[in-house]
Parts: sequence; structure tokens; C-alpha cells
Amino acid sequence: MKGGGAWTHTNYNLLGDSFALALSNGSTSATTWGWTAGLGIEYALTDHWTTFAEYDHFDIPAAIVPFPTVAIISANNIAIKQTVDLFKMGVNFRFDLGQWPPRI
Repeated sequence: MKGGGAWTHTNYNLLGDSFALALSNGSTSATTWGWTAGLGIEYALTDHWTTFAEYDHFDIPAAIVPFPTVAIISANNIAIKQTVDLFKMGVNFRFDLGQWPPRI
């Protein structure tokens, strides 16, 4: 099990487009803090090879993002909430370097 803090820095782009002519565009960004929690399992296949499965959940609370004014859209503040559910599977190889570097 694991848990802790998480942050995201997201760039948002807005394009004022009337389907005939791209009128203007603007961009903004937001850095937001949240939390993460996860759990996983690892199994040794041999002395050097392991396999694992892991699930992580990231939750970033709603942030007020100020979108810029573009030609056909007036400026607005929009609340954006982000959550991510991530599942990972893989294999690991452990290199055995013996006593290098020497332990003191």
C-alpha cells in the first residue's frame, strides 16, 4: 500500500473557431495539489526476475481555471476536477553486482 500527495500542472488551450475561419486562440495553465493512494503485489519468478501488478488512484480537487477571452467566447472561470485510475503490470530484472561498490 502507498499514499501521499499528488500535483498536476495542466495547460489548457481554447480555440475560437466558427468552422469557416479560426478566429483566435488562447491558453492558460493551472497547478493543483491533491492526493494519491495505491496498492500492488510483486511475485518473484526467479532470483532475478519478478512480475508485478499495481493500481493507483489520483484525485485532484476542483480548481478554478481562468480561461482567456477569444473572439467568439467571453472570459470565464471554469471549475475542473481531475481523477485518474491507473493499472500497471510488468516485469522487473534485478542486476546482481555482488559487493560492488564495497560496503563500509
